[in-house]
Amino acid sequence: MLPVVRIRCMYSAMPRVAIHPSAAIADLLRRQRNRLGLSLREAETRSASLGDPIPFSTLARVEQGKVDPGVRRLHSLLRMYGLPVEFAADVLDLEAMADERPAPAPPEVLGRRGVEYIKAGDLRKGLAHLFALRTGEEQSKADRSARQKALLAMAVAAGGLGRYELSRHIVEGLLREPPEPDLISRCLVQAAVCWRHLGSAEACLAFLLRAEERTEGPAGSQERAFVLHEKAQALLDLSDLKGAEGALRAALRCYRRAKDAYGECRAMGVRAEIRLAAGQWAEALRVARRGRAHAERHGFRRVRVLRLLDEGRAVAGSGDTEAAIDLFREALSGAIRIGDDVARFYAHYHLWKAHERAGDPSRAAVELEEAAYYGKLLDDVSPEVREVRSAGRPPARRRRRTPSR
Repeated sequence: MLPVVRIRCMYSAMPRVAIHPSAAIADLLRRQRNRLGLSLREAETRSASLGDPIPFSTLARVEQGKVDPGVRRLHSLLRMYGLPVEFAADVLDLEAMADERPAPAPPEVLGRRGVEYIKAGDLRKGLAHLFALRTGEEQSKADRSARQKALLAMAVAAGGLGRYELSRHIVEGLLREPPEPDLISRCLVQAAVCWRHLGSAEACLAFLLRAEERTEGPAGSQERAFVLHEKAQALLDLSDLKGAEGALRAALRCYRRAKDAYGECRAMGVRAEIRLAAGQWAEALRVARRGRAHAERHGFRRVRVLRLLDEGRAVAGSGDTEAAIDLFREALSGAIRIGDDVARFYAHYHLWKAHERAGDPSRAAVELEEAAYYGKLLDDVSPEVREVRSAGRPPARRRRRTPSR
């Protein structure tokens, strides 16, 4: 018995580490309960009917972020509110990636700064601003509009990080509220983006059809540009190069009319994709270089990395594998600097293929392992992600790395 007593004494002497409740999970549970129209007392009754009664006083403290619900109760609450466990995991991941909460500011200022940080590649600061907006209390119609705009921006940001299931859940929640009239088209477009990346170009086009109807007539050029841009991408995924080119030309005209340099720069990537799909390597290289110069002029660090990848693909397609490897490495360095897991996956993917072509199997294996690790973090089902997952080389990696600040 003595060894057992000693072990117990040893553990009892260990310092206890406080568990800090997640503000994002607390906010998620509170908003979902309110969305379902349940009072705290009704939520207590429902939890009891599911075999795991949770007192309303405990529920209140959980929703205030004063108490951590624990794994078992969190699972029960998610099941009770109809939320997938994977969604809560994504919320926690994004919260962990966010920087410290910014100083108080009007909703419009917080939202604008958050999006600016994300566009510039500083994902931690961007997500911190969006979380600050999301957890704020709305007291008026203006507050509701500001909150919905922030949530939509958060959905777009989550999609940019490859978290399309999370993005879809946020935007479909908005569509159920429903969103303010001026946000409906953009919500439909973001839902389309999510479904395309989750593997259904047809569902994507269905959302876009309704969005396109809403942007006819007096709608702004920028709104129409978003619809046409995503339509071009979906048609490209369906190998309709002619249709994609037509939609893209119209999208670029709208972006220029709206003076949206960021959207125009992103759309240049679709044009490069169309040229790559057609095997027009020289034209693809010209478009990619033009897009990179555009991104550098405006300080769009993430888009610059993506256009570098397009350059590398065009150069590889023309047969200059060594030059392509240099471009892919430059893109990888940029992706690491801004902490972008999506761009990092594609950089490793293309380095894997390039080293295979160069006859360097050991280096190719390393790049495949890296691509497998980062591919596992994405909800995307693109051909590249599927190819890596079917390569039969699971990531032998350590913990997840958070993006750099």
